[in-house]
Amino acid sequence: MFCFDKKFNNIPPGGTGTISGRLLYNHFSRPPKIQGFYAGPPIEECWVGLNDLTAVNKGLYAMPCNEDSTFTINNVPPDTYQLVYWDKPIDALFGMLTVVVPPGASGSGDNVDLGNILGFRWFGTLEGTVFYDENENGFRDEMKIGIPEQTVNIRFRDGSLYQTKIADMMGK
Repeated sequence: MFCFDKKFNNIPPGGTGTISGRLLYNHFSRPPKIQGFYAGPPIEECWVGLNDLTAVNKGLYAMPCNEDSTFTINNVPPDTYQLVYWDKPIDALFGMLTVVVPPGASGSGDNVDLGNILGFRWFGTLEGTVFYDENENGFRDEMKIGIPEQTVNIRFRDGSLYQTKIADMMGK
């Protein structure tokens, strides 16, 4: 854990709380309804940070998430903070949100569970399978096997090549 400020080292009289959550990619639905907020896969190698908003976004805390993309920040004094999140390979957009840790009724602080926090990718993703569609219904039936080592090209709108990928031995 990186603590950049004494605020986290000195427990205030009102007690402290925790901030927890899980970072997931936002999963867009299929056309025509592509906009929405749907929990997708975990953001791997994610980090979270906490900034003090009263000190012109002074950094207070930064720590990598757990392997399952969850995080818990302990001993957070009651106040309003900016939670920031990112990932080490920088596949996800940098995100931020305001978090309020209220003083607890018993003087022990409050726990703020943010649940799933949905982040966005820098780039889109494409996954599928290359297979022989014998009955020409457009779907891979259970018994259909994938065609291995097929080249899949993704092109720009003008037809020029953007990316290329070779399918694996199962046609994925």
